[in-house]
Amino acid sequence: MRAVDDAALVSDPSKTIDDGAVVPWQMFGFNVQPAVAREFGVRTDVPWTDLTDDERQMMGTDARVGVT
Repeated sequence: MRAVDDAALVSDPSKTIDDGAVVPWQMFGFNVQPAVAREFGVRTDVPWTDLTDDERQMMGTDARVGVT
């Protein structure tokens, strides 16, 4: 199991998901991810730093979440 490095995925934690906090989601074809996040109940209009641990875990970008 590998840990996800938040710093590599979230370059500016003061940004919201809607404003591009999650770097890989800025790539072509990933622009629907904020809508998917909202469907899972993640607030996309608050700064990344204000998201709960549960919200970050749902996005797979919390260091405690394993990636296989």
